[in-house]
Amino acid sequence: DAMGTQKEIARKIIHKNADYILQVKGNQQTLMDDIREYFEKDVFTEKKDALEKAERYYKDLCKEHGRIEKREYSVENDIEWFRQRHPEWEGLAGIGACVSTVTEKGNTVTAVNYAIYSRKGMTAAEYGKSERAHWGIENSLHWVLDIAFREDESRIRAGNAAENMNMARHIGVNLLKQEKSCKMGIASKRKKCGYDMAYLYKVLGGLNTGIK
Repeated sequence: DAMGTQKEIARKIIHKNADYILQVKGNQQTLMDDIREYFEKDVFTEKKDALEKAERYYKDLCKEHGRIEKREYSVENDIEWFRQRHPEWEGLAGIGACVSTVTEKGNTVTAVNYAIYSRKGMTAAEYGKSERAHWGIENSLHWVLDIAFREDESRIRAGNAAENMNMARHIGVNLLKQEKSCKMGIASKRKKCGYDMAYLYKVLGGLNTGIK
């Protein structure tokens, strides 16, 4: 399953002497509940000045074209209790929360995202920098998926179909990016695969299927 895959990814990253930051998703309910409960009871209720002084809290504010976005980052590195509850996450060193508040045209929307990470002693500012980089990549990829595969128009909802199709689109984008012989955009390459079987086989060659 998706969570099992994430655990394996975390293990491989640690064995390569690297660090990970992994977003906690809704399908990881126990993990999500433990992190949410901790931050809501023991962190969000603390004075932000004290947290900021301890480098456990960081805030950035962006004002652009009438849109105001405030992101508040919190981290906790003293998590022995959490590691005991979730020993399957190799290298786990801390948990983080990002509270994003966006105000635009008089409407305010707040969202909270949680993550686990392996870097020891991570500060809230470092966590914020990593989160911003992550969402920059996510937004860029979402734009490509929407343009090339019309992802936002998809009506696939049944069971795990939406998640499976999302994974298939990601694989498709990666394969199309790897294919360098055709100087076209991703959307044009995808269309070319539909009418040029030789080119389709060339793109699928990135899967190491043996197709030539």
